[in-house]
Amino acid sequence: MGLAFPHSSHTKTAFIRVSPGLCQACRKCVEACPRDVLGMVHFFRHRHVHVDHASLCKGCRKCVRVCPSQAIEAFEKATVLL
Repeated sequence: MGLAFPHSSHTKTAFIRVSPGLCQACRKCVEACPRDVLGMVHFFRHRHVHVDHASLCKGCRKCVRVCPSQAIEAFEKATVLL
């Protein structure tokens, strides 16, 4: 059984993309998100943000503004999730 993470469904919504490698696991984005879109991974040495509920994201960009490591970027326009 292989671990296929980060799967794209855990790293983006229609409005934002998360870069787990840049994340410092400060939780500021998780706390800033008014819709509980983001969560944290705590698996062995992996500690970073991931997308829990992509469909709830409405593109407010609060997570992007509070991230000190620029691990979350916003898309110019909403994208279609596959």
